[in-house]
Order: sequence, then C-alpha cells, then structure tokens
Amino acid sequence: GINAEYGMVKKSNQQQSVTDLSIKKGIKRNRRRSQKSPVRRSLFGTFDRASIEKELQKLTDETNKLLKRSNGLFRKKYNFDLEAETPLKGDFIWENAYNPSDD
Repeated sequence: GINAEYGMVKKSNQQQSVTDLSIKKGIKRNRRRSQKSPVRRSLFGTFDRASIEKELQKLTDETNKLLKRSNGLFRKKYNFDLEAETPLKGDFIWENAYNPSDD
C-alpha cells in the first residue's frame, strides 16, 4: 500500500520512494523514445514536388532578373563589368590591386 504521509511505497518487504519509482519509469520511457520508430509523422502535410520545383524556378528567375538589373546599374555607375571582371571606359580609372611580387 501507499503511505501518503511519508511518500513511501511498500513493495514486498522493500521500500522505495515515489521519486525513485518515477525516475525508473522515466528511464524506461526515454529508452523507448530513443529507439528508432518505423512510424514517420508528416508535420506539414503532404507536398507536391512539381509545384515546389515550379515555385523554386520562379524565384530563381526573379533573382536572376534582379541580379542582371543591379549589374547593369553598377556597370553604368562605375564603368566596371562584374560578370567579366573587367573595367570599362568611363569616369573611373580602374587599377589592378593584385601584385604578383607579393606572393
């Protein structure tokens, strides 16, 4: 029986505290949780691969458009081609900062 006043549980001539029993139960539960379960849960529902690829392609296309636009604006403002990494004729004079003798 349980002696509620002292928080003890009698079990066949042995006495264990309630906390000892709960710790043992917790250990058993953790062992069960750590074992790999064959069940997989879908937290966000099913997905359609084709629609995701379509959305990704749309975002990629938009990003490429913005990148080309910003490269064009940079080219006009600083007379430098970022894609070819070469200076262009214009207001700025570009010099090579790399010095092979520093190697």
